[in-house]
Amino acid sequence: MTQQIFITKFNYNLATEELKKMLPSEAPKFADITGCQWKIWLVNEEKKEAGGIYLFDDPDTLQRFKKSQLFASVLSNPAFSNFETRTSAIAEKASVITDAPLRQFDFFF
Repeated sequence: MTQQIFITKFNYNLATEELKKMLPSEAPKFADITGCQWKIWLVNEEKKEAGGIYLFDDPDTLQRFKKSQLFASVLSNPAFSNFETRTSAIAEKASVITDAPLRQFDFFF
């Protein structure tokens, strides 16, 4: 199993404080994504950029999320534009040594 990092970035066209107030109400939807261990929410006020860094169990769970209604709702939100995404496998053994917040499985050692 190769865990996957998924990074999203986009611009927002509303006040930063409004965005920050909205995010906690949206967070529970993202907490329930099957196969997603966690999400870190990103906001760059200077560039009016937001996004997230996700950790998925494997490529299949990531692909299911990318095809989900939840992800589609983010992409179609009129307050968001200029979407960029990146996906990367994790060098899991080295990441565990440097205390990355990964689930540690017996097969690492």
